[in-house]
Amino acid sequence: MDYGVTNSVLKGEYVAVVDHEKCDGCEEGVPKCLTRCSFGAIRFSPQVKKAFGDIQKCFGCGLCRGACRTGAIKLVERASIPTVTEVW
Repeated sequence: MDYGVTNSVLKGEYVAVVDHEKCDGCEEGVPKCLTRCSFGAIRFSPQVKKAFGDIQKCFGCGLCRGACRTGAIKLVERASIPTVTEVW
């Protein structure tokens, strides 16, 4: 993605969803989920100190979920979210 190569990886059956109640922004300034996402699907708002997932960009790899120490990120089935059901 960083070099403009597209259509080389297919999106998975899941997308990452952030639970804002559990997200604490990692309290260190740069959330670990943000640094783990290779697709630019995780955004961070310094004003509210929370991470936000862009399900349109998410490839469902789960790297962000593995980096989240509070368990605020979960993978849900792409088919369960109507706006991304056909976004592959």
